[in-house]
Amino acid sequence: MNTDGLVEVVLPGKVEPEGLQLRHGAVPTPGPGQLVIRMEATGVSFAEQQMRRGRYYDQPAYPFVPGYDLVGTVAATGTGVAPGLSGTRVAALVKVGGWASHVLVDAADVVPVPAGIGAAEAETMVVNGITAWQMLHR
Repeated sequence: MNTDGLVEVVLPGKVEPEGLQLRHGAVPTPGPGQLVIRMEATGVSFAEQQMRRGRYYDQPAYPFVPGYDLVGTVAATGTGVAPGLSGTRVAALVKVGGWASHVLVDAADVVPVPAGIGAAEAETMVVNGITAWQMLHR
């Protein structure tokens, strides 16, 4: 697992983009059924913009790390997770926490990214794909 350390973008309260803060810490250790993703791409969606303004319908308490979705490589797996997932590129929907160098997620919340699809392209399919589906079916 990467030992370079964790870097997160923290939303300390209602701030303009310049008010976002960096926080450094230890890379999380996955527990049972969890894995750590080393982030390659994450989005900045309307939801995060609303969170930054304190207007999101399901607003997390400040301070928190935004980031609804991400794409990255599995850096570590916990017990009960197939060790063969290490090194696999995956996408995840996490609601918060995606604006970090390493993200702890439940293994059930990731899907593999097909070979040949770049991280940025794959990331756009997570929340945007769900939004498009909801617009058509809700």
